[in-house]
Amino acid sequence: GLSLAYLLAGGVALVCYLWSPVAGSTWLFELTGLSAAVAIAVGVVRYRPRPVVPWALFVVAQLVFVSGDFFYYTYDLSFPSAADALYIGYYPLQAAGLVLLIRSRTPGRDSASLLDALIITVGLGLLSWIYLIEPYTRHLGDSVLSRLVSMAYPAMDVLLLAVAARLVMGNGSRPRSFQLLTASILILVVTDVVYGAIELNGSYTLGSWLDLGWMGAYVLWGAAALHPSMTQLSARAAAARASLRARRLPRLAAPAVVGRARVFRRTTPRSL
Repeated sequence: GLSLAYLLAGGVALVCYLWSPVAGSTWLFELTGLSAAVAIAVGVVRYRPRPVVPWALFVVAQLVFVSGDFFYYTYDLSFPSAADALYIGYYPLQAAGLVLLIRSRTPGRDSASLLDALIITVGLGLLSWIYLIEPYTRHLGDSVLSRLVSMAYPAMDVLLLAVAARLVMGNGSRPRSFQLLTASILILVVTDVVYGAIELNGSYTLGSWLDLGWMGAYVLWGAAALHPSMTQLSARAAAARASLRARRLPRLAAPAVVGRARVFRRTTPRSL
């Protein structure tokens, strides 16, 4: 179908970007991102999901992100710049669209799923603070604005992960479109995290293998919108479960425990 054809075309674009004579070409990178916005719009027109507002937000978010790519790769801008404002603006728009999907899927209050997502988010957020956010507070040579923007990137990833976790933990169907969408978010966040770690300890190089992560996220999101099952993402789920099973709590609390252990290790004097 249309979704598979787009996936195959996206795969060819990724191979060409890294290993062909046009390796590292910014136009191919930007074209892949733009194609995802077009794919989402085509999916909306073709399948007419209800409600349509979440998908409209996804289109706008993708266009905002691609605009950031355009400014970043076209102009030699100092950090922070308009490109950073556009990149950061992508995450609230994407999260808002996901929240609207969750509200459409969820009948009444699903407190158990919300608690699941909160526990995971707190743990991952703590790890993000330790390894990606807090180190920027020690970059005293940078301006306050530069440090705030640098810290905003991992914070926005945590926001997107929090909403995605709520979507995954909730009730509702999980068709192919759902799987492609969640895979796209996961790849995007992982790529952002790796990029953040590289920037802390070195410098990102245009045309590296890391770009494949962002391009892959673009392609997967476009494929999710082009799959016929995309209309099921907003379908009303069955009644939510009443409570969270006790045996799941240790597994869900694990990220928070790991984060607390890391904090203790960093703050405990070596002589102890």
